[in-house]
Amino acid sequence: MFAIKPGDDIENTDDVTHPDYYAYSLLNEIKQRWDFIGQAESYMSGDPVGTEYEPEEEKQFEGLQELREISQTNWAKLIVSATTDRLGILGFRSALSSGETGDEVVERLFERDAMGIKAQEAMTLACAYRSAYLYVDPGSKRQKVLPPSNAAVMTDVFGEPVAAVVLLRDRVLSRDVLNLFVRETDEDTGEATGRCHMFVATREFDDKQQQSQVARGFSLRLTQYDSEVPFNRYGVMQDWVWWKERIVDQERVPVTAITNKDGKNEFEDHFSIIDRINHMTLQRTVIATMQAFRQRGVKGNFRRRDEFGQEIDYSDMFEASPAALWMLPEGAEIWESSPTSFQEILNSVSKDIQDLASVTYTPMSYFSDSLNQSAQGANAQKENSIAKVEDRRRRFGAAWKRHISILLGVNGEKDRAEEDSLEVIWGPIQTYTLAEKTAAVTSLVGAGVSLRTALREGAFMTPSEIRRAENERIEEMLSQTLTSAIGTMTPLAKAKATQATNLTPAKSESQKQQDQLAGKAEAGAE
Repeated sequence: MFAIKPGDDIENTDDVTHPDYYAYSLLNEIKQRWDFIGQAESYMSGDPVGTEYEPEEEKQFEGLQELREISQTNWAKLIVSATTDRLGILGFRSALSSGETGDEVVERLFERDAMGIKAQEAMTLACAYRSAYLYVDPGSKRQKVLPPSNAAVMTDVFGEPVAAVVLLRDRVLSRDVLNLFVRETDEDTGEATGRCHMFVATREFDDKQQQSQVARGFSLRLTQYDSEVPFNRYGVMQDWVWWKERIVDQERVPVTAITNKDGKNEFEDHFSIIDRINHMTLQRTVIATMQAFRQRGVKGNFRRRDEFGQEIDYSDMFEASPAALWMLPEGAEIWESSPTSFQEILNSVSKDIQDLASVTYTPMSYFSDSLNQSAQGANAQKENSIAKVEDRRRRFGAAWKRHISILLGVNGEKDRAEEDSLEVIWGPIQTYTLAEKTAAVTSLVGAGVSLRTALREGAFMTPSEIRRAENERIEEMLSQTLTSAIGTMTPLAKAKATQATNLTPAKSESQKQQDQLAGKAEAGAE
């Protein structure tokens, strides 16, 4: 059904059976994100406050731009961090390994591409720019995180991706690569059906020119990956030429969108509060700077000309310096302006910060530890913050399950790839001290809870940490058993028991480790 002609340009068409239709539509969707992504990036990078209320450039004093820059506080990034800091992924459970420690195969594939860190970056992109994309390359079987400036997805009536476009940069070969994935759609049900088709287009790029455009603000970079194609409103749709079709042994489109709540980022509904805080902070900075030296004036009957008829310049005569002496005629008075108090500005900014924390469900500790807050208010804000994090986990968790299912299928783990059986193991929402964790584990074990559950729920250990703790505990128990038994043994039995204490390193499968060590313990006791 779908076919391309290598060497043809990607063009606009209404033919839904041609890859051009999907490629052009999705590229245009990325293009339409320019205005919002540029605005969100200005808040995330802490750009200086606007100049709407400042005088014309010729009336501005020297140094105003510097004051504007030092008055900026990156509130948007703090709001995003308050959510993403508690979205850490510890592992995954699958149909073949649904235990508390997670699936080691999934863990190995996940960590192969440093996704422990990149997963956090993906969710940060979604919280800051509305969406992010998870990509599994069918050829290399590797996975990547893509910003919303480098990917787009088209879904069927049931929300399953029916087409997706992925933009990648190959700096070694000086080219950009466009990967288009398309599935057929059932005309009766509107559901994506059949296998996935993959088409590749390329274009050349000038690295120096691109870097210059980024430096001048004509292009945007949302990540630090070399594979990211800098975002340019007009350049995103230009110069693409079809190259080839690749065979994909995969039914589903290997691109998964992570979308934030309501299709918005964490702070776009509160731009006005952030602007108000930054504006009032700038006013305080300007007032404090301008009034470091008070305005002075002299009142009295002063001559305008000297005895030679020259106009007298009193600005030179009344020089402001520590050793200066002024001679004033009789009856002259000196006037000095009173500094403007900006305590009211400080109070208003503090109130705006509290409002910003309230409407964004952000703990006040992220903004300031000097603002007074009642215990009841702090608990209510803590509950709201936890509720927001739990909501994001539910939304993002579904996307991660689909991504891991595709990753397992591409890497030949069909038995583990059942999406309904996958489960994300999230890290703790709150942080606890070592004393609190120890008390929790002790209490759970004393109540009859298994050690593995106590380590997971009380100490918040990761799956790999739980396995290591169990193996270390077994080694300690075996060592104690052998030590107590050696005292009553003959010399020959002692030698055999001592040799048995030279334990081999822990294996990856904890159950086999336990069986092996238990057998040695029994032999040593005999």
